[in-house]
Amino acid sequence: MVYVLTVAKNLIVSDKIGIIARSHGFDVITRTGSDAIAKAKLQQPALIVVDLQEGTDFLKELKANGITSLVVGFYPHVKTEIKKQAQNLGFPNIFPNSMMENALADFLGRLSH
Repeated sequence: MVYVLTVAKNLIVSDKIGIIARSHGFDVITRTGSDAIAKAKLQQPALIVVDLQEGTDFLKELKANGITSLVVGFYPHVKTEIKKQAQNLGFPNIFPNSMMENALADFLGRLSH
């Protein structure tokens, strides 16, 4: 199964991500924390979409567990330090929440072709 793993505690955010991913033909699984890591280790997703509202700890866990899926993260535009931290960890695809829909559609469009 080719799927998108959504890591978001906020149901509105995870629902929005799910709608966009399904519109591009992907199955969607939503998990948080260690459950998300376990799922990604069991079956590597095509894309991991991370809500970085609470910081970059999850990205550190991805690296520590050797998970190499493409990651797209979103952060509140007022928390620019989250973007810098994520990029310093080696995750370049980090966008403010206001760009979530367009950026996600762009990545999924490229993955589905």
